[in-house]
Amino acid sequence: MDPLNPASFRHRRADVNGITYHYVEEGAENHRALILVHGFPDLWYGWRFQIKPLVEAGFRVIVPTMRGYGASTMELSKEFSPLSTRRKYALKNICMDLLELMDHLKIRTATFIGHDWGAAVVWRMGLHFPHVVEAICCINVAYTPPSDAHPTRDEVLKAAPQAAYQFYFCTDRAEDALNKNIELTMRVLLRSGGNKAERLTFNPFKNPLTFETVPEDLSPLSTMTPREYSYYVDTFTQSTFNGPLNWYRNRRFNFEDELGLDKVLKMPVFFIYGEKDPVFRPSSLPTMRQYIQNFSVKSVPNSGHWTQAEFPDQVNTFLLAWLRDLKPRETPMLWEKSPKL
Repeated sequence: MDPLNPASFRHRRADVNGITYHYVEEGAENHRALILVHGFPDLWYGWRFQIKPLVEAGFRVIVPTMRGYGASTMELSKEFSPLSTRRKYALKNICMDLLELMDHLKIRTATFIGHDWGAAVVWRMGLHFPHVVEAICCINVAYTPPSDAHPTRDEVLKAAPQAAYQFYFCTDRAEDALNKNIELTMRVLLRSGGNKAERLTFNPFKNPLTFETVPEDLSPLSTMTPREYSYYVDTFTQSTFNGPLNWYRNRRFNFEDELGLDKVLKMPVFFIYGEKDPVFRPSSLPTMRQYIQNFSVKSVPNSGHWTQAEFPDQVNTFLLAWLRDLKPRETPMLWEKSPKL
């Protein structure tokens, strides 16, 4: 399990929820399960520095490549394609991917750890399918309880102006721009907000159209080796950004799927955030505390968005201390097959 060598991990595939799903699995089958969920624009490889320490601590670690990314079969779907196709990228259905993967691996319950969009998935696992969730850890994306009304674009941007890029990513224009030069796109998206050498002179989160005018001479990443970077570029060159951007195109579906759900998370929750993340706002922490019964939080002072890769030792220390204090359920809950959408 060499973080600089993707081939050194155990790669697996399974047919789940209508797609061929890639995942990495390490550790003994009879150990407590951890499912690590990546975000955008990431891969299972975003957890490369966590897998070995967690296995050595006695856990079974499963790290999927999420729907539409890399080797997990994606279904081509443009912004205006049939709604039934786009709906497969709604969070509830992505949670179903993980449910069926658990069934394939004969795992009854697991602790879920997520980053970025992976955090959004993990939060929704706790809402839609709490019977399989032992505990939750999320990095850099706050818990937002289900809404009682579907907010308009203007309402969202008034509350969170840093979310402008999310609406841009819903468009075919964004997909064409990101696919035009994958190598350059990844140099923008994988940068560390906490590293002065990597800070951009433009802010694509405030002005998403700058994704279309990235200077060709943009400096390389200083926090990632060429070998690590090449793995991302090669993978996204093959799979493109179509699948990953489909995750942004389901705001209404996600709202509809969450109507009537209990907004309170009752399982233990641990939250880690980078203090220099360009999107997360610490002002959201009080709201999180209102809806989470068992909540703890840690920050990483000089970290940008890619906290688990920028400061892996600190994140691993936090995770292992929290996991050691977790008490497994006294009576494991039986698997409950959930109906498909």
